[in-house]
Amino acid sequence: MNSKRAILAVALGLTLAGAAVAETVILAEPEVRTIVTKAGYGEPVVIKRDSDLWRVRSLSPAGQEVTLFVDANGKLLGAADVARTRITTTTTTTTAPAVTKPIAATDVSLVLAEAGFHNVHDVSLSGGVWKAEADDITGEDFEIHVDANSGMIVHVEDD
Repeated sequence: MNSKRAILAVALGLTLAGAAVAETVILAEPEVRTIVTKAGYGEPVVIKRDSDLWRVRSLSPAGQEVTLFVDANGKLLGAADVARTRITTTTTTTTAPAVTKPIAATDVSLVLAEAGFHNVHDVSLSGGVWKAEADDITGEDFEIHVDANSGMIVHVEDD
């Protein structure tokens, strides 16, 4: 009798899991293209999946090249929103960190451009962290901190 219940429980679980998967909506590239152009941006130059988002290179209504992100719900996200979700908490360890060549100021601009920021300015190094100001697609100015050793964005705040 217990084995019958176990089989029924597994069957029910698989049925419910299949229903949940069937309800998941995944945007296709043509839908992303339509979302971007309807929002007033130019015809996308590059559209590619980036983890759980679509990364789109396009032109803003003012003609400036920008990187946009579109989530599974079809919502346009600014670079600051995306960067904040990707910042990971670091932990201290007793092992010595690997020695790496610190990134240069010019690399900071590349890191931020890849993350979707533009108009990078006021780049300065302070205590192993590059601090820079940049805009996202909304035109809002942010202060972004980039780890000088790893090149990872470690902090984003409104400026």
